[in-house]
Amino acid sequence: MTARARQNIGCLALLLPLAAVLCACSSPPPAPKNNAHGSVSNVRVTGEAQLINGEMDWGELVTFDLVNTGERGMLHITVVLSTSEGQWTRTQDLEFGAQESRTLSYFFQEPTINVTNVQARVSAEP
Repeated sequence: MTARARQNIGCLALLLPLAAVLCACSSPPPAPKNNAHGSVSNVRVTGEAQLINGEMDWGELVTFDLVNTGERGMLHITVVLSTSEGQWTRTQDLEFGAQESRTLSYFFQEPTINVTNVQARVSAEP
């Protein structure tokens, strides 16, 4: 082995531990544990007109009650409206305190006044 090769191996031996330390320091911290747990009830769908972009528009309003039965944390809410004219989804992340309850509403302006077979599905997950 040449002197140059030994020098390169020596430099590599010094750099590897330094690289390991840098990688360990640059790793993101673990995400805080989310112990929230959403409980959905009283899902209702009503056809109504609402003001959208300054104009009245017909659509379907999905309203429901959501309770966080766990600890304070973030809940990812998904509302799916399925009709004879198609399917649409709304999502939102909201922070809830422990045992906090809210009544939430999501408006879907996509369906027309002639829509049939209207169904809604709501989920809330950490």
